[in-house]
Amino acid sequence: RGFIRWTAALVAHRLLLRGGEVGVVKGTDPFNPGRGLSLATVSNGLGPARHNASLQWLGPAETRSPYCAVVVWVVPIKDQNGRAPRCPITIRALHPGPVSNDPLCAYSHLYKLWQIRGQQTGFDPEAPFFALPSAEGGTRVWNTLDSHALAQAVIAAAGEDGSETAAHGFRIGGATDLRDRLGLERGKVTISDRGRWADEDIGF
Repeated sequence: RGFIRWTAALVAHRLLLRGGEVGVVKGTDPFNPGRGLSLATVSNGLGPARHNASLQWLGPAETRSPYCAVVVWVVPIKDQNGRAPRCPITIRALHPGPVSNDPLCAYSHLYKLWQIRGQQTGFDPEAPFFALPSAEGGTRVWNTLDSHALAQAVIAAAGEDGSETAAHGFRIGGATDLRDRLGLERGKVTISDRGRWADEDIGF
């Protein structure tokens, strides 16, 4: 459970995800593989656009570098019908080689969890990527409340007051880190190009 939650934190931060974009908005909502992050990959015959693949794994041959990467195709949660094209965002490994044990490497965590979920579901392309143990047994889909609780826990672990932290805290934090690393204007362009925000409305 801890590994799943930390992977969700890394991925939500890197992809600038809203709380419900990790899985579903409400715990009672059915998972829709046409909108949410699923186990579907380009390599199993699905195209990367619109309602199909969520993931495209890239090896060194594809990245033309020693680093592996994954392209994650995100549907904005505000697209209620899931009709907009998915937004491709690349997560590159922090170290050369297939996977690492670096606790901050979102790629390695995502790949390891993909293998775990694949073994649990038979790599069902319609299965949700992020699922937690259910009180009734089995698993349940990650929802906004899980993102909210996780954001508060991360803030508390850093010794700060997380009582006012919202479920979109990773989205705000990821955008702020991009701004600090790239500068305000380049950061805004990068975020906008990824389809995650209108550049005039970015919340740092």
